[in-house]
Amino acid sequence: MGQLLENKMSLVVDQYARANRYAVILNSSNRPAPPFWSATSADMTEEMVKRYGEARLPRRARNSAVHNSTLCPDAYRAAAAGEASESLTST
Repeated sequence: MGQLLENKMSLVVDQYARANRYAVILNSSNRPAPPFWSATSADMTEEMVKRYGEARLPRRARNSAVHNSTLCPDAYRAAAAGEASESLTST
């Protein structure tokens, strides 16, 4: 019975999302969960893998055991804003 309900709801959500041009529908429960539904056009895995391979970490981040946006906030903010950042592309 549970599987039938899940299959039917998935079909309804898929049809609604496509008809209304949604890219992603999130689960709003109180517990962490993956997206309930997402369009194939929302999958950016290949692009992120490509960009990861091309990215060069700023020198301060390369020498640290932890690589995150708090180490070089200006470079990461510039990258997020789409601005060219010498510190992200230099080797």
